Amino acid sequence: MSVEIQEAGYQSVRDFVEANWIWFELRDDNGEAIFRVDITDDERFQWTHIPGAPMLVLEGLISGSELSLPETVEGAALFDSETSEDILAEDTATEFVFEDTADLLQIFFRIEIPEVI
Repeated sequence: MSVEIQEAGYQSVRDFVEANWIWFELRDDNGEAIFRVDITDDERFQWTHIPGAPMLVLEGLISGSELSLPETVEGAALFDSETSEDILAEDTATEFVFEDTADLLQIFFRIEIPEVI
């Protein structure tokens, strides 16, 4: 017998994601990590989520001064630990090239639970 997850169940999953998927990574055109950060206490990052709504949005800001330049970003991923290689959520991005330490990349990483099709 299969069962249907209720709204409270989806909210529990969203809360779990916010609390545990805390390592954000930028990736280059080869899928290699170029930057990974624990977002838990990093004021540059925050989750935006209206309880009951399916969309979680991780917002962040990364500066070129944090990378070895030049650097090309083509994706991002979330992990549950600093050393994990198991991608929990992934997004490919429009290419962004950091050429100067003053370059800024604003992040909007969206996760929809459940995904509405």
